[in-house]
Amino acid sequence: MSKPQAASPFNSVVDPQWYAATYPDVAAAGADPEQHYEQHGAAEGRLPRYLQAYRLESALWGGFSGLALPELSALQAHTEDREEHAYASWALARWHASASQWSSALPYIDALAQPLPPYIGTLGPILLRAEVLLRNGQQSLAQACIAEAIAAKGLQADLCLAAANVSLATKGTQHQPPAAMRLFWLNRALAAADLAPVALRDPAAALTLDNLQAASTAKVPPQAQPKISVIMPAFNAEAFIETALRSLLAQSWSNLEILVVDDCSSDATVERVSELAREDARIVLLQQPVNRGAYAARNTALKHATGTFVVNHDSDDWSHPQRLELMATPLLQNPGLVGTLAEWVRADTELHFQCWRMENSLIEPSVSTIMMRCDAVRELGGWDEVRVAADHELRQRLQRLHGDEALLYLLPGVPLVIARHLPQSLTMASGTHLRSTFYGLRQLYSALAEAWHGMANDAAGLRLTPDSGTRAFPAPAPMLRNAQAEASYDWLVVSDLSEAARTAKPLRLVLARLQDQGERIGLLHWPDYQRPSPIDPALLRQAVEGEVEMVLAEQALVARRVLVVGRHLLASPLDQVPAVKGLQSCQVIDSVREAKSLEIGVTPVSPQLAGPLAAEVAPTLVTPPVPQVANSGQPAVEAAAPEPAEPVLPALFDEAWYLERNPDLQGASLDAWQHYLAHGHAEGREPGPDFNTAWYLEQCVEARESGMPALLHYHQSGRHTGYDVGNPTFAGNLQHRPGRPTVLLCAHAANVQLFGAERSLLDMLDACAALDLNVLVSVPSVANLAYIDALRARAMQVACIPTQLWRADIAPCRVAVERFCALIRTHSVDLVHSNTLMLREPLIAARLAQVPAVLHAHESPAHDADLCAAIGLPADQIVAEALSRADQVLANSAFTAQHLAKPGATHVVGNIIDLKAFDLPNAPDNKRITAALISSNLPKKGIADLLQLACDTAADTPNLQLLLIGPDTPGVAALRTLEARGKLPRNLRIMPYAASPQAAIAQANIVLNLSHCQETFGRTVLEGMAASRPVLAYRWGALPELIDEGVTGYTFEHGDTKAMAKRLRQFCLNPKKIRTLGAASRKRAKQYSLKLLSQQLKSAYESALGTSLLRSGD
Repeated sequence: MSKPQAASPFNSVVDPQWYAATYPDVAAAGADPEQHYEQHGAAEGRLPRYLQAYRLESALWGGFSGLALPELSALQAHTEDREEHAYASWALARWHASASQWSSALPYIDALAQPLPPYIGTLGPILLRAEVLLRNGQQSLAQACIAEAIAAKGLQADLCLAAANVSLATKGTQHQPPAAMRLFWLNRALAAADLAPVALRDPAAALTLDNLQAASTAKVPPQAQPKISVIMPAFNAEAFIETALRSLLAQSWSNLEILVVDDCSSDATVERVSELAREDARIVLLQQPVNRGAYAARNTALKHATGTFVVNHDSDDWSHPQRLELMATPLLQNPGLVGTLAEWVRADTELHFQCWRMENSLIEPSVSTIMMRCDAVRELGGWDEVRVAADHELRQRLQRLHGDEALLYLLPGVPLVIARHLPQSLTMASGTHLRSTFYGLRQLYSALAEAWHGMANDAAGLRLTPDSGTRAFPAPAPMLRNAQAEASYDWLVVSDLSEAARTAKPLRLVLARLQDQGERIGLLHWPDYQRPSPIDPALLRQAVEGEVEMVLAEQALVARRVLVVGRHLLASPLDQVPAVKGLQSCQVIDSVREAKSLEIGVTPVSPQLAGPLAAEVAPTLVTPPVPQVANSGQPAVEAAAPEPAEPVLPALFDEAWYLERNPDLQGASLDAWQHYLAHGHAEGREPGPDFNTAWYLEQCVEARESGMPALLHYHQSGRHTGYDVGNPTFAGNLQHRPGRPTVLLCAHAANVQLFGAERSLLDMLDACAALDLNVLVSVPSVANLAYIDALRARAMQVACIPTQLWRADIAPCRVAVERFCALIRTHSVDLVHSNTLMLREPLIAARLAQVPAVLHAHESPAHDADLCAAIGLPADQIVAEALSRADQVLANSAFTAQHLAKPGATHVVGNIIDLKAFDLPNAPDNKRITAALISSNLPKKGIADLLQLACDTAADTPNLQLLLIGPDTPGVAALRTLEARGKLPRNLRIMPYAASPQAAIAQANIVLNLSHCQETFGRTVLEGMAASRPVLAYRWGALPELIDEGVTGYTFEHGDTKAMAKRLRQFCLNPKKIRTLGAASRKRAKQYSLKLLSQQLKSAYESALGTSLLRSGD
């Protein structure tokens, strides 16, 4: 470990021209760039020159993580520039750490132990390195890191808190328990400002945020203390509000009123507050009639406040007993101050100190701690009643009216507040996450607020009127509680909205023309990836004045026309773009000439996307409208006769959907309805998204026996009998578990013949049950009702949503996406889990709904040529696209995880086996030893290899019988042809498909796997082992993970049937060995248990949800 340096050894070469251009204040002062950097700039954190790593980090946080992360990783790995390498390492480590991807951050922290340039900071890299080491289980290295830093830099408060995190021992604490050491270090941090020490409320209980107490006597006598009104919104805070209130009751400043505003909690918050209010009359409980959010609750409290000063306090935080006194004293001493702000540190309940994005400290100023003169807040109308960020906006208004000097920041580097870190808080939620400070909701809100502030001249111009029903300035729709679910625009204009954008002139011209026509305009800022800049203030002012509306990349909206101004932007896609419905036209322009010639008043008649590069833009920005389905009981055209030649077109036949789903029909000169009647129904093609053939035939015996196309039968007679022909939803056997997350598990098949992935889904449901989760299941069909029943027994509900297996030439099914979105909304789904990479629609819906999208990979495209051919893309592109759709990846083996890895978000969640279900006898008959290939009988499963094995052993191993067990396929038909001609070896028997794996395995003494693709798990292998069968397989893919060589079976080089035949001969000569290896196989299979799967799934889901799945009492 490198010892931290007191000063940076970097003698950075300053680029004078770049420095002066980047820092206009330096140029304006006429300062020499090199001298300025040496004397001032380095200490101020300025860069001496252009850094590619710094630009990529800006893009990483600025909406381009999909592009910037691999670029930044490559730069870090390959650059020979020390400063680029150092900054890239810092940027990557804190990016992964901010997402709790601790293992992904680990490779970069060694660089942080080296001397670093000053603009990276002094403490930040140390604190980050220690945290990453600790989170990766390397506590001793983390302790050494902090100990060396304290030796070099002294007992700074941040280092003391880091020492508490790592339980660093000192001379006085080396024999004390870790909790005592941690409390020691917390008090050392407080001692930096002579603050009273904290102790445990209950010495017998653990050290937690809820078990702290401290006492202090006020320096200002009670009779000289003006009243402070403490405002505390509360929503479902029963678990921690007592801690917050007791910390206030212990304040040295005793002249308080504590206004707790309950925001319609559904738990025991009111009861907890009422109990404490009976103990201390300073607590006043107010109750909102409807849930309106924290800032509306603050405004309610402000109306009731009687204090001279007012201060915020969250219901889950803890304040040091001297906090309020220290914040009020400067306001008493200086009438020119209107507010004071303190610093805080975030910590979880177990008192682990942390910050969501490491800068240079754990302790940081917090606008949420602000204490203000009550009159000053009332003068401005209180808080903006949005979902997040209104504290910052109120501070901006105070500064605008009174000046920056009217606010005082107290005790830098000393935490007066410990803010409880809760993964489910709005600061951590996906849509309102603090990351959006850099690009997204918080950034846009702050920019719009600042524009409004700049347009106001006095207090009246800055005053909010929350009860008026109108807003003083626009806010992003997701921040508003009464906003439309989907805003509607005539035009969505997408462009780089910065002032110096290369397309600024055509953009201004287009906007002027649209505004002249009275069009409603939505504006999306798509920054230039190479030089991202903020939105032009002039455009923000237009938004404040209502001439345009700013939209977010993650919004869903309706727009007739989309216009992209700046073709170059499409080469660098954002991480998210709006889901646009109702689109009629999509165009791209670049120049003033194109802006002048753009047709504005003409709405294209065709619903097809029109304009240059529509093919590029549409898939990126557009969710096509869901077709409106007519009343299924009324045909669009009545039929005179059932003959297919008649031009019958029932309402449930969707021609556009039919052609879109069947690209082999596109471009052909045919009538889609006639094709369905003549061919499609017999080929298993569905006629429309609202007609489920299998479900109709299941209900209607007459239809099954008629031989007619199902929809035609329904149209002519079935519709009068009341049959349900839509996609059914089945009630499950499980009841909703209040307070537990809801997971949507999406199957890719539910056919008559079941294979590994379908059976693994049942295991996943059993694991979800063990984790006490609420589970919904989607299936694409209802062909196998017995399987559906098995799913229903393990879920709250099973919904049939037909999906389109991934093919490059077929777009994801828009109807399915919409139905998944509806399912997610209706059931408040917390996580979507797709059981294969072949499903796109549920993951797309998850992104639209802003819930975690989890891909469960059972495939490895790099090792499956048939899969690549079926999709129609090269393996690397399949992997890239699949990973881009998922927030987390579950891999069914370490092999899969290696080849389908999402950095920091990949988890091995293997298959399991029910040993009791495979307790099958294996008593080899010396005269007839059977070895079976149990598979889907596709060529890639090794049918030809089995035939070769039969040929090789037919003459010299008379007691060996090879079995091929599985469904009929063209490959099986070819073998039957050989059999009919007498050319199939007699030691090879073709067996019918077995209804269960047990029925298949019971026929064999030995299980074979001859797959030509590298299997990602080998479920049949595991089932064979559980049934006490030795296994012979090729040595590739994930199979070596299962087979203990020579103990449970044997592996061979791919295609080496000669070596496998030799091993089979040995088994036939010594059948006792079959029993020996079989017993070992069953013992090995015991490891693949439901308990292990539940543990693996719990870890993966916790990573995706950002919260613990532990239940009370666990």
